[in-house]
Amino acid sequence: MLNDKNGMLLLEECNNLKKFNKVLVQDLEQQMVFVDELMEEIKTAGVLTEETSLNYAFLNFYKKRCENIINVYFYRRFLMTDETNLDLLNDDERNRWIDLKNAQLDYFSKFPKISFERTNHPPEALYVQVICLKDSGIIYDEEEIVELIKGRIYFLKRKSIEHLLLESALEIFN
Repeated sequence: MLNDKNGMLLLEECNNLKKFNKVLVQDLEQQMVFVDELMEEIKTAGVLTEETSLNYAFLNFYKKRCENIINVYFYRRFLMTDETNLDLLNDDERNRWIDLKNAQLDYFSKFPKISFERTNHPPEALYVQVICLKDSGIIYDEEEIVELIKGRIYFLKRKSIEHLLLESALEIFN
């Protein structure tokens, strides 16, 4: 019988780095084997009806869902793991982590001029928060058109407003 509860438990667990939950992963793998057997029965039955087609499609979807849950579990643990806490991983997971890390480093080495470090904020040197000291008209930057009105605060690209900063029409506001 198919059990969806273990997949949900595994997804909840992937947000923290506890010991590897081998039981839930094995349960999902067993469910995938069971689903494969059911799909094979449908194929060999030779009767093609709307109901069997829908059953096959749902089973195929469920199997892919289980595969995705397992992959997400491993990948999330990979993202949260670094060299300092490799002892929390089991042998299989440690080998997988080393392989993924080597593949990632190999991929990143092909682009030496690009920084792949994760940041969630714009570079502060490129963007500034300014207060408009006098009406300065309209600035156009790529797809963005901004009308600068006296007394308002804006968050803009520095290169778009450098000439206004030099004229003292804008002041950087922190």
